[in-house]
Amino acid sequence: MAFGKKKRLTPQELARLCSFAHPMGLRCPYARVTLTRDGARFASPFCKIHCCKKIDNGAACTNVKTNSRGYCTQHLLCTGIMNGQRCTNYVKSYDPKEYQFCAQFHNCLQQGCKNERTHQGDVDLRYCQDHRCVRPDCTSPRAPGGSTHCASHTCAAPACFAACPGASGDPHDASRFCDRHRMCHTAGCRQFAHVRADGVPSKHCGAHYCRWEAEGGCDGAREPMSADGVCGAHTREGCDVRVVDNTELCASHLCSWRPCRNERALFGSALCAQHKCAVPTCPHRRTHMNYDPMYAVLGGDRAAELLMSAFCNSHACRHEQCPLRAEGDTHFCRTHARCRRPGCTRVVELEGEDPTICLEHNRMGPRGMGRRGALGGDPYGNGYGNEYGNGDYGYGWPGGGVWGVNAAI
Repeated sequence: MAFGKKKRLTPQELARLCSFAHPMGLRCPYARVTLTRDGARFASPFCKIHCCKKIDNGAACTNVKTNSRGYCTQHLLCTGIMNGQRCTNYVKSYDPKEYQFCAQFHNCLQQGCKNERTHQGDVDLRYCQDHRCVRPDCTSPRAPGGSTHCASHTCAAPACFAACPGASGDPHDASRFCDRHRMCHTAGCRQFAHVRADGVPSKHCGAHYCRWEAEGGCDGAREPMSADGVCGAHTREGCDVRVVDNTELCASHLCSWRPCRNERALFGSALCAQHKCAVPTCPHRRTHMNYDPMYAVLGGDRAAELLMSAFCNSHACRHEQCPLRAEGDTHFCRTHARCRRPGCTRVVELEGEDPTICLEHNRMGPRGMGRRGALGGDPYGNGYGNEYGNGDYGYGWPGGGVWGVNAAI
């Protein structure tokens, strides 16, 4: 039997055929296609079966497609960055026409959103800027209705989109309401919660909160029959002592600073909150700020009653006119505590091995350890060496002469 010869294609006909060839050498017999976008035409080197539909930089993609949606591997990859390199995952739904990012790490989890999700360093916040709660480090989506916070951080009051702490999942907890709508935690009470002097809201309203102030206050409910306004755990049982004249309190419950008529701030102190040291666990009376140098220059009276510090003598900064709290055992605040090494004006390093000297002198090793190291028999810098003061074990700092505690201040 005779067979006809296969027709040989001309170079022009070969140029119009698809460029795809099988591993066995068989070339695709279909003609190349032309892609169009915005009225412009772009010739592809492949047929409609093998061409990638993506058009980049004014030209059709020259890679063969690898999925049924008509895109090559390069254009299926996520455009997000991971560890300084392009992400190797495929875009969401394997459709680069709709999405640019992968569903695993980079595309916003909000239904239908195509934006890239937010990352803070290595923390994946899961949603884009338009859909994530604006609360720092919160990974929840925004609550519906127009709030910029998630459901936990949006006030639970009707039609209120204000922010709330959201510390508890209980919808009736005080933390689930904003400052304006925070409700009393007492059953059946719809009054606003009481806000303490330090700005921290109580779980109960002014009629139900416990007035105990020690250790940051108490979140318990006030005992119904408590004359002191405290909860059952802090109630003073059976106080029937006669009240002090012209006051509403007995001597045991009245501030000991006369002529103050306020109630004592906490049971471990005899002072009210106005006269007690602002340090919660300190029961001592507030002292006066140091205005002596100023009065010495002006020649006036001290008028000490008008110049009270918020802290007691142990906790107040002793620098002139400074109202701040002293740091550690330096008797000075962080701003005014200076290294006690002679001639050094640097701030002390409170976390150092010796908190009374600066960071530089703490780094000097055994000879720079201050009162706890280099001075041996003179641990507090009184200028003598041993316990008898005769200087046998050293006299001040080596080469520094006589010195004392906070001598450089």
